[in-house]
Order: sequence, then C-alpha cells, then structure tokens
Amino acid sequence: MDPKNLSKDWPGYNELRCLFVFGDSYSSVGFEPHQRPSEETPLGVEFPGDTWVDDKKPNWVGHLINKYYPKSPLLVYDYAFGGDNIHGLKRQVQRYRQPGSPGHPDSETCWQGNTSLFVTWIGFNDIVRPSLNIEAAIDVVFQLQEELYDTGARNFLFITTAPLPNASAGRRSRLQEREKRCRLWNEALTTRALNNFAEAHSDASIFIFDAWNVFEQMLTDPTNGDSYSSVGYKPHQKPTEEIPLGVEFPGDAGDLWVEDEKPNWVGYLINKYYPRSPLLVYNYAVGGDDINGLRRQVKRYRQPGSPGHPDFDECWQGNNSLFVTWIGFNDVANPGLNVQATIDALFQLQEELYDTGARNFLFMTTAPLPNASGGQRSLFQHREDRCRIWNETLTTQAQNNFAEAHPDASIFVFDARSVFEQMLTDPAKYGFSAKAGRGFDQEMYWDAIHPTTAVHRIVAKAVADFLAGDGVAEDQLERFSAPSKDT
Repeated sequence: MDPKNLSKDWPGYNELRCLFVFGDSYSSVGFEPHQRPSEETPLGVEFPGDTWVDDKKPNWVGHLINKYYPKSPLLVYDYAFGGDNIHGLKRQVQRYRQPGSPGHPDSETCWQGNTSLFVTWIGFNDIVRPSLNIEAAIDVVFQLQEELYDTGARNFLFITTAPLPNASAGRRSRLQEREKRCRLWNEALTTRALNNFAEAHSDASIFIFDAWNVFEQMLTDPTNGDSYSSVGYKPHQKPTEEIPLGVEFPGDAGDLWVEDEKPNWVGYLINKYYPRSPLLVYNYAVGGDDINGLRRQVKRYRQPGSPGHPDFDECWQGNNSLFVTWIGFNDVANPGLNVQATIDALFQLQEELYDTGARNFLFMTTAPLPNASGGQRSLFQHREDRCRIWNETLTTQAQNNFAEAHPDASIFVFDARSVFEQMLTDPAKYGFSAKAGRGFDQEMYWDAIHPTTAVHRIVAKAVADFLAGDGVAEDQLERFSAPSKDT
C-alpha cells in the first residue's frame, strides 16, 4: 500500500506555510489557542516551547521547522497536549474550531488549505488500555478529520504510534499485549486513511508516516553509528604525549557513548592494554555514522592541515601506524541495504587511505544486539541475517581482494561479533550476572543498544590480545589512526 495519496493541488513540502499539529506529549510545545504564530515566533511560543523532552530541548516539531524545513518560517498551530488520548483529541479540534482562535479558518490572518498540513499523531495513550475498542477509536479519529476537512483542510498527515523500549521479564507479557494493540491500531489507521478517507476526498492529499518503523529501527538496530568508538576528537586537535586522544581522557562527554563518562574500548586499549605509552590516537569516529559518514571521516582525515594528514609537519609513518575501520551497525539497520555495494564503497575508501601511506589495516566485524523479545524478534532476526552477510563479505574482501592487491600491507580482521556473542551467551564467565545481555540490564548495556564500560574493557583486551597473537609487534606501534568506528 502506497503510504500517500496525492491530489493534483498538493504543492509539495517546500511550499507549505502552515502546520497544524494534534496529538500528545510527543508533539506538545505548550501552545495556547489565543497565541498567534509569527515570523519571529513561529511556534506561537518561544522556541523550543514547553516540551516533554530532556532539559526542555526541541521535540520533533521544533527540529522540523528549525532544521529540516527549507523555507522560513513555517507557522505552527500546535494543539497537542501531554497525556491526551482520543478524548483529548476531541478537545483539541474543538479549540482549533473556536471562533477567535488564531488557527480558526475565519481568523484575520487566514491560512490556505493547499499550503497547510494537518498532522495527527495520537494513540499512544489509548492503546495502554486493554479494553480499548480500536475500530471505535479510529472511527472517532476520522470523524474529527471530517471536521477539519469541513474547515478547509486539504493536506493530512497521519503518524503511526511508536513502540516502547524492551520491557523487563516481569512486564514482558503486558508489553506484548500492548504491542499487539499498537499494531492493530496502526493497521486500522493506515487502512482507513488511505482507503476510506482518501476515497471520500479525492481533492485531499493523504500521507501516512510509519513512526513505528523508525522507532523499531532505533530500538532493535542502533542508529547511533560510531558511538561504540567516538571520543569527540576534532580534526584540528593534535594528539600529544600528555593528551594522546587529542581530547582529555576518556573523551568529550557529549560524544562518549558510555555510562558516567567512562572509557570506551579505544580508551582502555591505549590506557590499559598498550605496553608502551603513549599511543597517539586520531579518532575520526562520529556517533550516527554509516558508510556515508565513513566517507566524511576519510575526507576529514585527508584534509590538508589536519594533524592526521600525511603531509602534516610531524608526519606519521606507514609502518608504525594502524588504521582501524569499524563500521556497519547503522548500515545493517537498513532493510534495503545492498551489502556488496556498501562493502565495495568501504574498500574504495581503504584505497584512499592506502594512497596516503597507510600500510597496516584492522577491520572489525559488526556486533550483535542483546536478545530481542516479543514483537521485535522477527525484525531482530532480519537484522542478524544482514549482519552475518556483512561480516562474511567484509572478511572475504579484506583477506582476499584487498590483501592480494596490496602485498606490502598487513591486513587484519578482528571478529568483534564473536567476542560479543561469547559475553551474551555466557555472561558469568566475564564477571556479569547470569541474566546479563537480555536487553537493557545496566550490566552489559546501559541503554537499549550501547554497551557498558565493562564490555568496552573486554573488547579492548580482546583486540590487544588479537594483535599480539597475530604477530603485530604492539611495542613498535607509535600511531593508532582510526578513520572510523561504528556505533
């Protein structure tokens, strides 16, 4: 089913001028119906509004108009209210239709139907009720859409409800029941929007945005790119004997994806498991990066004037430097991933590194996630299948094609996946409790996807042992250059 139904009058996203939002705490900015959005205050309240986000930072509405809308301003009439369900949605539409409200179609600064988008994101607080009659609730949603249509609305965006993070064992059955209602809600919403409502209003443009899928990818497949390795290094920073990371140990708090700002595996490797100090680190890893981010990292490395650039005045030597690439977590999260094409792109970038003088290369396979449960299991399995294919392709291309093309280079593949699998399968062996590794447990994963510093320490030790065992003279390495590390 096509997630959209366009009328001939749809102007395109770039031509929208007004955004009307109805929903719950995910969308609320504290807008009041008597407040009028303006070019100076497009939300009708001071940016980012009174949001349900940490430290009152922007929610998705604020980011949309401030960062991802090509023209400014996009005026927002945001009637969403924290805690609202279908009954609250009725009140929101009533407030919108109240004469004198700035969003009312008879307001003196009248909006136009063809350049306005009406967004409804509701359901999160409805599906928590086990007794919910989903069909009846969806009926109400579309009765209210009819009221909006009658006021002149012609462009409608419906957003599906989002899943919750993994529940602990005691709550797992209730989570599965809620997720079942959530799926039924989303199916009913999508069918009614793209069939019944669209057929009844051929002059309207109807869109369905699958927020469920976006959240599931974040929960089941990490989209934080290089957060497993990032330390917040900037290309203009020069590592020294006193500051071998180029930033204060263990890294910049804003870019260090470990609990309590403790070291990740890079920090442990140079601080605990390297036999000679210092090992200077040029760590270009950035949280959120995939193969496209890897391109940016290599570009930054090659930028003239960068401390890691081969022409820098205190130039590193190819024979005493190790180039590490750990990428793929973000890539395998994409169901449409072309693994072979992506690995080809990865090795094109290795050729660029080789051309600058790199001669020692370490590739690390992607790691598994903690065990998925309930409604996420099939998505988890699909990701694991892509992960396996990625690792096989990476290993083959590194040890065969790339190694054969460069007999003067040393090529290593470290099986990070195996290390993680051993910890997840037998956590007690590594000092964790028997329940560790089953989702967000605080022992092995400090959130839904990021390993704790204890896991990073084990990975660092395994990398050090691997390099020593494979004949790399660790005490001869003076530079450790990391063009990419993923998630």
